[in-house]
Amino acid sequence: MSVGRKLLLSYFIVLALLSTLAQGFLGGAIIVVLTLGYGTPLLIAAPTLLLYSVALLPAWLAVIHRPRRALTILVALLLPLAVAIVPGAISQTGGNRYANQMGSHDFARPGQGKPRSIEFIGDDDWGVFEHSFRVGDQRAPCSALCRMLLFNREVDRIRMTYARRAAPQSVTYYLEHRDSCPPAYPAHTSSPEKAFRDRLDAGDCLIAEAESTSPMEAAVSFTTPYNRYRDYMPPADTPPLTRIDSIKRLVIERREEGSKKTVLVVQRNETTIAMLTVPFYFGFEESMAGHTGHVIAPLVKVTHPIDLVKALRDTFDFKIAQIEPLK
Repeated sequence: MSVGRKLLLSYFIVLALLSTLAQGFLGGAIIVVLTLGYGTPLLIAAPTLLLYSVALLPAWLAVIHRPRRALTILVALLLPLAVAIVPGAISQTGGNRYANQMGSHDFARPGQGKPRSIEFIGDDDWGVFEHSFRVGDQRAPCSALCRMLLFNREVDRIRMTYARRAAPQSVTYYLEHRDSCPPAYPAHTSSPEKAFRDRLDAGDCLIAEAESTSPMEAAVSFTTPYNRYRDYMPPADTPPLTRIDSIKRLVIERREEGSKKTVLVVQRNETTIAMLTVPFYFGFEESMAGHTGHVIAPLVKVTHPIDLVKALRDTFDFKIAQIEPLK
């Protein structure tokens, strides 16, 4: 075996060894310590270098082969180019098409006028509800949005409906002036905004009642039909070489005066989708779950993002701002 071939074989062995060691915390740590940290970039890049080196191998063989043929070398050079471009192009084309398809039925009919009562329907995926302050009834708390609309007198009644469980739970909130207010949040938890606490101290009480039958003038549903961390079966029509991370859906309905039926006025779909990058490469991940190693580097894209506050302003002309302090 010639010296050049021995060096080439050694090169591939080293890259394969680095790629394998990097998949475990201990092996990667040993390399980093032995190289005083300077080997970290090589450790991260090893799988990508190995992939493109293998893709370039036919071109190298075509160059050393006698007689050399320019066409053979050119065709062989197209292989690493295809590795760099084709997977990402297929992934991004399919991903963008899927996202556009999800948003193809979106529409909005603004200028509906302010409703005096409204229902917010959501789950716990950072939409209608929040995780920081459990204000009001713990079954369906009054979120920051709920408090701002009530205490700024934009609405009279708000029904919060938690829709994650098989049987949704609803709690209706309204303000009532009293000499002293019932507790609005657990004393041992972090307290919400100061203006809210001051208004409670002044007798503007947040009253909760487990009522879910009286008709509301408007309903806002902001839910997550799919989240890959919660749902193990992705949508059936997922395009190739892509990963659907989440699908969020906003539906706003308005009840016409004197009517029992609601009319759909806003519908929007937000899709978070991970596609392959162009050029294709491997990234490195250290997760809190304990996994450390290489992953196919994704291009994460949020298409048709939903801004709940903006949607409510555009649809109902709500003034959504921090709770007004005592005057």
